[in-house]
Amino acid sequence: MKFLYICVVAVIMGVAQVQCDMKEDMHKLSQACVTESHATDEEITNYFKNGMKDEDAKDNVKCHMKCMMEKQGHLKNGAVDEEAVKKTLQSIPALKDHQDEINKAIADCKSKKGANDCDTAYQITKCMAAHKSAM
Repeated sequence: MKFLYICVVAVIMGVAQVQCDMKEDMHKLSQACVTESHATDEEITNYFKNGMKDEDAKDNVKCHMKCMMEKQGHLKNGAVDEEAVKKTLQSIPALKDHQDEINKAIADCKSKKGANDCDTAYQITKCMAAHKSAM
């Protein structure tokens, strides 16, 4: 019984460590993109905290999204890399069993285009967020 308990605790701690590592990696990427896009942490936080409203999506916030997508390999030359997006989403434990929903979201969002690459990243992000509830 103790062995089973130890195994369960080890698995839980392993998952927690992976999630912690992912958050830390995302924070590092975000900070690099803050510098690149000239968006402030406050602007980015407010954009997401306020429900991703179009009026809060200033050009520098959109360029921050582009930077994040490029650094994650999700956006290359203004186009979505479907396999990179799938790989990232499948690595999230809560989405592991939602492959059909992931595929539908990518299919629906991959062709979104904006006025420039920053706006394209914004349009794709908004589209993926709209699919979030289905995942």
